[in-house]
Amino acid sequence: MTSLKTVTSVFAFAALAAAVPVMPAAAGSATELRVTPLKSINLNVGVKRAIGYYLADKGNCNLTVLLTDVFMEGEGSVPSASRVSVTVAGGTSAQVDTIDGAGMSFACSTGANDMTVRVFERVALSPNRQRVSAR
Repeated sequence: MTSLKTVTSVFAFAALAAAVPVMPAAAGSATELRVTPLKSINLNVGVKRAIGYYLADKGNCNLTVLLTDVFMEGEGSVPSASRVSVTVAGGTSAQVDTIDGAGMSFACSTGANDMTVRVFERVALSPNRQRVSAR
């Protein structure tokens, strides 16, 4: 991809991220969102932002998610994005984890009529069963 195409893609991604409301996931909590085909997914997942959608195809969910660091105005740089594309069979789920312990699960309904997106934060348990942050 040429530099111009890369810069254009990053700015288009940033514009999309700014235009759609974000659903945050607080530490130790789970956030759930139900979407239909082509409905945007825009979530804060730990220190990352996830923006995506899915297409229904023969009973499967063809999922596309862009992951990036959360954009901080005034930092002087635009974060780069990584694209994850996966086919989630109807009636099954897939999971994407981030480096900081947060993650997302994508459950495709039978027939791919809708998808449930769940954001979670993993918290390790110590031997005495107290919660300990993974950071």
